Amino acid sequence: MTETHNGAVVWSGEVQVFTVDHPKAKHAYAWSHETDTGKRRFVAVLQLGPVTDAVTAVRAAIAAY
Repeated sequence: MTETHNGAVVWSGEVQVFTVDHPKAKHAYAWSHETDTGKRRFVAVLQLGPVTDAVTAVRAAIAAY
């Protein structure tokens, strides 16, 4: 999956989907990416509220940074 903004790629990678045992969420979306400092950052987002799929999970995580 690739997410762009104003024609520039802001994130590109593979999102893993997990079924979770959570009272409000059926799935979690997870991925990792390299930061500007060269370290690996791991991200996990529950399928809650406006997050309904991998695309909206990535967008929510980008907006949170």
